[in-house]
Amino acid sequence: MSLLSIEAALLAVALVSAVAWLLQFALLLGYRAVHRTAVSGRPSGSTPRGNSAAHAEGPSAFATRLGLASAKRIAVHMPVRGTHPELAKVIRSVLAQDYPDFEVRIVVDDQRDPAWAIARDELQRHGCGRAELRLLGTRLDTCSLVCSSLVEYLEDLGDSADLLAFAAGDVVLPTDWLSRMAPAFEDRAVGLTLGSRWYLPPLRRWGSLVRHLWNAAAIIPMEKLEIPWAGALMLRVADVHESGLAKLWRRAMVEDVSVAEPLRRLGREARFLHGQIAGVSGELSLGGCWNFLCRQLLWTRLYHRSWWKVVVVAWALVLIVLAPLALAITAGLLHRPLVGLLAVAALVAYLTGMWFLHRMMEAAVHSALDRSVRSDDLAADEKEGTASATGMSDRSPVAPHLQSDGQSFLRILLAIPLTVLMHALAVSWCSFARHVTWRGVRYRIDGPWDVTLLDYRPLVAAEPVAGHRDRVQRSDS
Repeated sequence: MSLLSIEAALLAVALVSAVAWLLQFALLLGYRAVHRTAVSGRPSGSTPRGNSAAHAEGPSAFATRLGLASAKRIAVHMPVRGTHPELAKVIRSVLAQDYPDFEVRIVVDDQRDPAWAIARDELQRHGCGRAELRLLGTRLDTCSLVCSSLVEYLEDLGDSADLLAFAAGDVVLPTDWLSRMAPAFEDRAVGLTLGSRWYLPPLRRWGSLVRHLWNAAAIIPMEKLEIPWAGALMLRVADVHESGLAKLWRRAMVEDVSVAEPLRRLGREARFLHGQIAGVSGELSLGGCWNFLCRQLLWTRLYHRSWWKVVVVAWALVLIVLAPLALAITAGLLHRPLVGLLAVAALVAYLTGMWFLHRMMEAAVHSALDRSVRSDDLAADEKEGTASATGMSDRSPVAPHLQSDGQSFLRILLAIPLTVLMHALAVSWCSFARHVTWRGVRYRIDGPWDVTLLDYRPLVAAEPVAGHRDRVQRSDS
């Protein structure tokens, strides 16, 4: 490489990095603007009031307050396998929804699973007659355990519910979670709702930090590409049957990403709900993070038409990160130390810019998370009669933020390229994946609707639901 060409390469790398950063900056500005309007523009009447308050005012008054023609009945499907440190709190948050007309079915596949005892105890304390705990009746060999329990629930529901929502065993929900989603279905064109999750600090392990950064970067693409996440997904039960989803789930791996194409063919639109963000806590090793990324990306590859865009963006980001390093090494071999230093400086500038974008995203997300925390604390205090004269509780008024000290800054700066590389490798790996182990159960995947359960065993001890036991395999070995 000539001296002139290496300088041209440096200029090209700097320009590409700058353009990539500006594009992400513009997307984030647009997201923040819409997000701020949605969060600050919520009607004052939609402030969470707690389950007992909503029940007291009645479905008709509640529907009027939210601008609904009527309070449609919502069925909530919550499959649980294995334990999570906050499982009891998660169940209480689902039962404490302020929506006046909903039911919850918690499904466990084996009574020896420790989740069974936790769910049973919570329902005995807080069930209030609107929730039931069930063992999985029929374990289908043609789909995942999640889809087996969902198919069984739909058969039992019949036409007794209007809307179908989903709850995960690791997501503590705000009290108005259902109330935020239901109004979207006043528009007949809307067939599903979209929202986001946010992994909360502390992020002591590298795997937790990489998962946090990956998820933060995925929020805007998931909105633009309309990729559903079960925790913020709501559907019309009638659309589920009309689109054929009730039958397709018998042969599917997941209940969320798989809904996009059938509903699109039915002519239904997706509605992204800004402010519909749930905080998720928990630590993860790098190995557990790798398995998490592989599973999330595998679901997208199987069921979403925009997979090719995910692949292109993944490797474009890798090139943006690796090109300056390659250029710096080349410059060193050609005895051009200044060019090498400038290449490294360009990379550091890009990573610093990405850190700045992350802080902007964090501020936008926390405007919704902090509002939910305050509202939930106030509703809890009103129920307990412990609210202060100012209307605030003695609980933490905000969701936890990432620290902004020098050590945390350096840690994030190092984690960003690690996240980019792990994402690209996971995308490549999942492009050829044939087997996946999810929550201790092994499946073979021959196509989106061609799934075989290979190896099932009940969880009889307090085993984690994610980590080294959950993995994706490319070969048949």
